[in-house]
Amino acid sequence: MNNDDKNQNSYDTDEKNELFIGLIKKTKRKTVIRNVLISTLCSLVVVIILSYITQLLLANSVSNALHNIQRFKLISGPNVDMSEYRDNNSLFNGVAEYHTYKMIDDVPIPWRDNKIRYNLFDNFTRFEGGYSLLQVGEKISTTQGEYRRPYNEENGQRELMFYLPNVEYHHVINDFNVLNQIDNSKKIEMAISFDKLYTVEQIKNMLPQNISLNWFWVDTYSKKEIKGKQHSQEQMPEFSYNVYGLDAFADINREIPNNEQTFLDYIEEGSNKRGKYEDIYNQILNNIRGNKQQVVDSDVKIIGVVVTGEVNSMKNLQNQNYVRAAVLGAIAEKY
Repeated sequence: MNNDDKNQNSYDTDEKNELFIGLIKKTKRKTVIRNVLISTLCSLVVVIILSYITQLLLANSVSNALHNIQRFKLISGPNVDMSEYRDNNSLFNGVAEYHTYKMIDDVPIPWRDNKIRYNLFDNFTRFEGGYSLLQVGEKISTTQGEYRRPYNEENGQRELMFYLPNVEYHHVINDFNVLNQIDNSKKIEMAISFDKLYTVEQIKNMLPQNISLNWFWVDTYSKKEIKGKQHSQEQMPEFSYNVYGLDAFADINREIPNNEQTFLDYIEEGSNKRGKYEDIYNQILNNIRGNKQQVVDSDVKIIGVVVTGEVNSMKNLQNQNYVRAAVLGAIAEKY
């Protein structure tokens, strides 16, 4: 083989090597691009799946939170009901706002807006600051502290207060004396505290027919609590956020009446399910049960009610021997 042939073969070999190296580089680039695309696609799929899962968890969390609150409302918040809610969540937590209202006969009054925070772990809390009442007017002093007449800070309406039977108070509110100052065309709400324990049927029979029975205040206090209050002078009244009971009717059309067994059903259901208010349900159930093994509906006693009606109708409650205190609440226009 001459030198020219050798040179040609060497040239051909170098050209083949360059083509082979180029092919390898091209294949590597394709592999890198493909791997990048696969990794990006996989990451996108993972993100979408995780986002979907977190949204499901958050939806379940806010649903459970509102269910807890709604069930607790069945035994708390005198004459206060829940309406719609709005929900706004991010990746790991969210904020829900729900509204409450009162019914003064057939007139609804917006009552309070409430916000809660919830998270992926099925936990929820109220916004910091807690629950407080706007207190204005004449100062009332007790050995437990001072207080003024409480008002709803959002709409300026009066908040309800209650007085326990067999407990001495330095000052007991009786708002019958202000009814003459209210236009007869108004509809009003009043918290009536009784002189002793009554049953639901007794209350229905003794209240005047021309007023609406809205809410029962149930005796959920232990004997120890009552004894402590009886031996402490100048007790403060029970504020509306710290009393428990149930609506007089289970439906908005007032066709399905509630009774003592209804309250027990609510309490027992709440105590059997883990939730935000489980401890309160258990405490109420234990207080009602006392030393008994099993609680029955006759153990549930009513110590007050919330009633609504026209001003003149409410005057029929004045001077009734079963009325210990009467506290004016919300006032609504008739039309």
